[in-house]
Amino acid sequence: MYHYLTGAASWYLMTVLVEMFGVRGDYGDLCFSPKLLPEQFDRDGRAAVRVRFAGRKLHIVYEQCGGLAYGECRITVHGSMREGNCIRREELAAWDEDAVHEIVVQIPGAEPARNEQELSDTKAMGRENLNVQP
Repeated sequence: MYHYLTGAASWYLMTVLVEMFGVRGDYGDLCFSPKLLPEQFDRDGRAAVRVRFAGRKLHIVYEQCGGLAYGECRITVHGSMREGNCIRREELAAWDEDAVHEIVVQIPGAEPARNEQELSDTKAMGRENLNVQP
């Protein structure tokens, strides 16, 4: 993806993918360590990114989930949930190269707002805590 980009553009994409979404390779394994902010999730508590890794097309969906401690995550791949934050290279190599594979990563966070008022209240609290004017 980055071979045709130069300078700031490639660094920007790399930063968003690796640092914000936390998608990175570790000796061929695919690992997740996201640093997404609450404002980066939609009203359903989800954020997503599409990427190619090890020749496979991936749609990675992050979901905020109560009950998880900081740094913990649960990964669901092809309907199978697992603990931990990595998918082994051997498993990735067995996936169909032409299909788009959805990976759901549940990370700690508040349950999503259930209505407009709750969403508005949450945003207002965030502005107050950050000392930002609306």
